[in-house]
Amino acid sequence: MIKSLPLWKISGLCLALFLGSMALPTYGHAAASDVYHVRSGETLNGIAHRLGVKAESLISHNHLKAPYRLQAGQILMIPEGQSSYIVQSGDTGLSLAHRYQISWQRIISLNHLQPPYRLREGMKLILPTASLQSHSEESRDNHLNVKQIVGGAQPATPHNHDSEKAGQPLHFGWPARGSIIRSYGRTENGHVNNGLDIAAAMGSPIFAAEDGHVAYTGTHISILGGVILIQHAQGWTTVYGHLDNIKVKHGDFVRKGEVIASAGESGNTPRPQLHFEIRHGLKAVNPARLLPLRK
Repeated sequence: MIKSLPLWKISGLCLALFLGSMALPTYGHAAASDVYHVRSGETLNGIAHRLGVKAESLISHNHLKAPYRLQAGQILMIPEGQSSYIVQSGDTGLSLAHRYQISWQRIISLNHLQPPYRLREGMKLILPTASLQSHSEESRDNHLNVKQIVGGAQPATPHNHDSEKAGQPLHFGWPARGSIIRSYGRTENGHVNNGLDIAAAMGSPIFAAEDGHVAYTGTHISILGGVILIQHAQGWTTVYGHLDNIKVKHGDFVRKGEVIASAGESGNTPRPQLHFEIRHGLKAVNPARLLPLRK
């Protein structure tokens, strides 16, 4: 015969079960938390700034003790306010930045991305949540360079995929009507021009050089000012800089010859003009070799 338990034992058992059930969500959240691998030379404040969280949150979340010295390889649990994303085949850095309404520059910084700034299928990215996004979204990518933008436009592929296989050139058309100010290649001051600089009157139309999808638009890139990047078939990309009035947006499909912007003097230029590049993958190609002869 089974003896009945005393009332005080039954009450204690119920209380234990209740408290255990209350703790389950906390345990589940901790187990699913994202982690950050400390790199050599990184500091607590530097990591907090990179992740967009308070240093105090990192300290309390990881039970750190003063003087808070970190070791290379140390794993930190990331506090609430960050999320992770597993890169899928075909994703681009720019499309993820657009989808989650965050800065591509921020994704590069958070995830220590290095040239060629290309994502790989299965890669885990740290992404800030909406509550931690910068309020100055208008100037969020002002430190980007062309290679970072073009790299961010390349679709993610498996690790064993050869991303630099050559494709057949398309039939590009001239993006502006002016004369060439500066040609492709090394300039007199020793700098390298990765495209053509074309004279253009202020406000004159800028045309899409070939059919494609708009992969990026920005207005505060430090060197080029207003920028449009269009992705074409077979891994080709065109870049348009120093723009004044951008008429297209991310994701738009444009036809060859369609007006996409007007010429300006934005960025680092003393006169209205268009900076135009053609790239295959990340590699810049001399546009003069691909554009038709002018009549």
